[in-house]
Amino acid sequence: MNNKEEIVLGYLEQADDILNADDELPSYANGLPYFLENEDKFESIKCTKCGNQMKLLLQIYAPLNNKHASYREIYVFLCLNEQCSKHNSSVRVFRMQSSQKPQLFQSKNKDYILSPSNKQFIIDTEIISAKENNNEFQVAEELLPTNQEDEDKDVDLKNVKFDNENKIYENYLKSTEEKEDIEDIDGLEKDQQNNIDGCFLIYQHFLTQYQNHVVRYCFDSQSKPLWFSDKKQPQIESKCPHCKKNKIFEFQINNSILTYFPELYNLEWGALYVYSCPSSCSVGGQILIEETVYAHSDEQEFISPNLKVDPDTKLVTIKQDTNKANKQKQQIQQQQQQQIQQKIDEQDEEDDW
Repeated sequence: MNNKEEIVLGYLEQADDILNADDELPSYANGLPYFLENEDKFESIKCTKCGNQMKLLLQIYAPLNNKHASYREIYVFLCLNEQCSKHNSSVRVFRMQSSQKPQLFQSKNKDYILSPSNKQFIIDTEIISAKENNNEFQVAEELLPTNQEDEDKDVDLKNVKFDNENKIYENYLKSTEEKEDIEDIDGLEKDQQNNIDGCFLIYQHFLTQYQNHVVRYCFDSQSKPLWFSDKKQPQIESKCPHCKKNKIFEFQINNSILTYFPELYNLEWGALYVYSCPSSCSVGGQILIEETVYAHSDEQEFISPNLKVDPDTKLVTIKQDTNKANKQKQQIQQQQQQQIQQKIDEQDEEDDW
């Protein structure tokens, strides 16, 4: 799964039995976690702020080519306490791994279940190539606002793999800086020009094009996240506390997953970004190893305690929108959605011909 030529997309599919005989280890949402060791050997996962039992959001089977991690599970836990939802303690990510096919131990702690009234979901996967990924970014790029001077400038994405996101973001940010010099534009049109979120537009395009996938996985040193918003991005500098290597982006969980569970409606993040040790190093005597998670939205940003960022980056920005601003924001997002759908329809018509 860590082939830099591929991105793995994950979708939730309802299932009566999450243990599929064709899969070596499970990947699913909502249910009791399956650990690779008996849970009597380690403490239950609790929120470091309120001390409440955390809920299992996802369990992902993510084996690596490393012998010691040829069987590897990633666990994403949430605290549903509303008071904790705005703090970095509300999301925790752990990995558990083995060099040999392990025996699975289903937890007996029913407090791990996220939504008792909801069914379980297996994570069905789709693999897209780097070429497909770049093609989609070329379509998404055309949705970004440009000024007259930039219309003749082309962006060469043919030889770019997963870092094309950064090139598009840089071009977008450059165009918005130049637009600040444009003189008076009345009413909502001016607000739209100042508030269009390029990263969000690209993010929405991918969720629309790939039917609201909930996981985007690409564990490679060259891979980049699909950012939820174009607000100032943090310079992530997180080191593995064990081997001291810089952690790299492994996968993200999109906010499309919030629609599956009513328990999550109060959460304010737009996407979760998981950064892991590139070697998935083994730690003697430690069964559950905690990794780094960064939560990002257009309202608020927060990170896990072991994540270091550029000191000039503001990581907590909570803005209080007025009713007027909220209404304008909704109008902008509706117009963005219409642009996306129009572009998709045009592309479909071209494909038909």
